[in-house]
Amino acid sequence: MSVYQSSLLGEEDEKEQAAGFEKILDIMIDPAIEMITSTDEDKSRIGTKWDQPVYVLNCLSYIETALEPFSFTREKQTSIRVLIDERVYSLIEEHYANIMIDAHIHQVTEICANHSANEPLSRIPSTRPPELQATLRNFSLWLSSPDVVQSPRLSQLTVQHLHSRIHQTALERMARAYSLICEEVKKPENKYEAASTLLGSERPFGQIHLLRQILGIDEDGEVA
Repeated sequence: MSVYQSSLLGEEDEKEQAAGFEKILDIMIDPAIEMITSTDEDKSRIGTKWDQPVYVLNCLSYIETALEPFSFTREKQTSIRVLIDERVYSLIEEHYANIMIDAHIHQVTEICANHSANEPLSRIPSTRPPELQATLRNFSLWLSSPDVVQSPRLSQLTVQHLHSRIHQTALERMARAYSLICEEVKKPENKYEAASTLLGSERPFGQIHLLRQILGIDEDGEVA
């Protein structure tokens, strides 16, 4: 790419520069991307589910970085960014599910989101007051762990801003999930006695703004 750039006369517009190198890029980059993604699919059948998507994302990020200094590769960069965004979205979904399980509020969130209006939450085994209080206690303990600040599962990502993007987006969804739990517990039809006392027994005490402070996100879902 450096050799091609040095051979340009300087009179070509960006479109002409890109057209002169397009086929070379297709020959060099497309097979590499195909090999990376097919390796991901093959290894996911026999290996762990987490490290292979991270590996593919690292490879795609490396290729994008290598192309970035050359303006005549912008179209290829755009197609790679689309692939990166797809992988990031997939990791966000997986990471969110994992931290919700680690924080012990995944099951309660699912129940709150899907339970029948005819059955009070306080009568469902997993969300009866003693069980819910235990869940909130475990969530409080998780909020004091280093996993809130930085995810060890994402530590292998070589591009730091992708780590932050994935982790913070998952934390924002966690804050919304906790908000849903609080809303459902406070509803009279769910028949919790002293609902505010139950929610206030463990950090973040039923306070969404406090949870956002702990998680390091502001009201717009950005890193605080």
